[in-house]
Amino acid sequence: ENVITSLQISGEYQTEYYIGDSLNFDGIEITAVYSDGHTETVPLEKVTIEGFDNSTRGQQTVIIKYQGAEASIPVTVLLKNNITITVFFTMLGDTAHGAPTGEADTHTLASDNLDTWIDRTAYTVDINATVMDVIQAAFADQDITYTTNASGTYISSVTYHDIALGELTNGELSGWMYTLNGIHSKLGVTEQYLANNDEIIFHYTDCYTVENEENGSSAPGTGDDASNKDLADAYTKTGAKLATQTPKSGSIDGEWMMLGLARANHAISEAFKQTYLEAVAAYINENYANGKLHDNKSTENSRLILALTALGEDPTTFVSDKNLLSGLADFDWVKSQGINGPIWALIALDSQEYAIPNSSYSTKTTRDLLIDYILSYQLNNGGWSTSGTTADA
Repeated sequence: ENVITSLQISGEYQTEYYIGDSLNFDGIEITAVYSDGHTETVPLEKVTIEGFDNSTRGQQTVIIKYQGAEASIPVTVLLKNNITITVFFTMLGDTAHGAPTGEADTHTLASDNLDTWIDRTAYTVDINATVMDVIQAAFADQDITYTTNASGTYISSVTYHDIALGELTNGELSGWMYTLNGIHSKLGVTEQYLANNDEIIFHYTDCYTVENEENGSSAPGTGDDASNKDLADAYTKTGAKLATQTPKSGSIDGEWMMLGLARANHAISEAFKQTYLEAVAAYINENYANGKLHDNKSTENSRLILALTALGEDPTTFVSDKNLLSGLADFDWVKSQGINGPIWALIALDSQEYAIPNSSYSTKTTRDLLIDYILSYQLNNGGWSTSGTTADA
C-alpha cells in the first residue's frame, strides 16, 4: 500500500506572534512524501493544525497532521507591551576539584556551600527577556565566557577568573543549573521567560540529584490516593501527549520518550518514528568517532542502543559503518563515568543479549567486569548511590 510516510515543511511563514494573535501560515509549503518515493503538495486547508495557544507566552510546538503523517513547527508567543522589567541575578560557582569522595566535599545549592561569583544584581530587561538574556548581560559585565549545548538551551561550561567548570568537571553528576524564584525550572535558559522582580540563581552543582525542585531543599510530597482507572487514564493521556511532541536525539525528549512509548505499547505513527530516527542518524554521523559518541560519557552510546532496540532497529548497523556497541568494548572508557557507565552499558548489552565486539582496547569489557565493578560500589546497607554514601537504590 502506498502511504504518506512524512510531511516536509518549507516556505516563508510567520513563526513569532503576540498574545491574542491568530495563527497565520500564509506562505507555508507542505509536501507529503509517499512510501514509493513520490511527493505531492498539500493545500493548507486540508491539514489539521494543533498545539497553538495564543493566550500563553512562550515557545510552542504546532503540529500539522495529514492522513496519518505529521510535522512540527516551533513558534513563539510574546507579550505585546513595549516595556521593561527589573529582575535579580545571583551566580554561585565552585572550584574544579574533581569528583567528590563523600558528602562532606560535595558542593551543592542544597548544602549551601557554593562560592559566590556574582552578588545579587538588578538588571533591567525587555518584558520578553529570557533567563539567557540576563545571563548574557551578567557575563558581559564580569568578562565571563561560556559554551552551550547544540540547541543553546543549556549552558554546558563557564570560565570565570581562570576557573573552568563544565558538566562532568566535578564528577558524573556535576553541571550548571538555575532556579527561578526558588524553583529549579524545567525549561532551558532560552525557553524560560521572565516577569518583573523575578529572582534568578544560576549555580553549579556537584550532584544534581540532591537539588530538589524547591531550592534544592524540599523533599518530594505524597500524592492523593488514586484508583487503577485513574492511573490507567493518566498513563494513556501521558502517552498521547508525548506523541504530539517532536522527537529528537537526546535524553528526555528523545531516547527516554521513545523507549517509554515503545515499551508501553503506545501507538507510534510511522512519521513520528521516522522523525526520531532521522534525528538519531544525524546525531550519530556528527558525533561518532572510534566507536564513541562522547569523549567521556559512554551512556550516550548505551541510551541510543536501548531506544533503537526498543524500536526494532539494529544499533550495530543502523548507520552504516558506525556500530554503537564498539565503544562499549572499552572498559576504561565505560567506567570513566563512575558507576553510571557500567550500569547502563550492562542494561544496553542485555537488552537484546548483544555480543561485546572484539577489540584491541587495553581492558576489554566483559559482563563479569561490569557486574564486579557495580558490586564494588555497593554500600554497607546493601544499596547503591550515584554520589556520596546515602543509598539511592
